[in-house]
Amino acid sequence: MICIVTVFILMAITYYIFDYLLRRLKVGGYHNRHVLVTGCDSGFGQRTVIKLDNLGFKVFAGCLTEDGKKYLSQNCSKSVVPFLLDVRSNESIQSALDLVKQHLPENTGLRFKTLTHLLQ
Repeated sequence: MICIVTVFILMAITYYIFDYLLRRLKVGGYHNRHVLVTGCDSGFGQRTVIKLDNLGFKVFAGCLTEDGKKYLSQNCSKSVVPFLLDVRSNESIQSALDLVKQHLPENTGLRFKTLTHLLQ
């Protein structure tokens, strides 16, 4: 019985130590980070964009509808770039890639040759 209690206590202590350490791990420099989110018309995608915007990220928000794009334009900061994106369309994906290229600073580490190869 003592062995079971000891194991339980050790597991609880281990959990709290890992929880504490994981909460301390943070990615800094949000204002220099760019994120692309799809499905931003409503639900999880939209909430993700709003949360990332509040944290200070620069967000490219792909929306399927004009209403979704308009909502994000009105309710987010200038750090959010909403655009129309239909992930089922190669032309739409290519347009999104071109838009992202226009807004990203030089030498961001993205490999556009790899991305465009995927579209072929």
